[in-house]
Amino acid sequence: AAGLKLSGGQKQRLALVRCAMFSESDLVVLDEPTSGLDRENKITAQKFICSHLSDRVVICITHDDYFDIQQKHRSIYI
Repeated sequence: AAGLKLSGGQKQRLALVRCAMFSESDLVVLDEPTSGLDRENKITAQKFICSHLSDRVVICITHDDYFDIQQKHRSIYI
């Protein structure tokens, strides 16, 4: 269908919004939530995660060493 072709980054952002807005789970596992995003959008996604998922337990698996959600959360680095 015309108009439904999304880039990898757009798909990633859409998946993140769906997770935050429509999931009722107390636990959210995000595997590489910022893959396919440029630096500016990675920062936006990080802020979105902190503000929209702050009432849930979030396990975030990422290789982005700047990805830091320690503002209100406990982070464990392995």
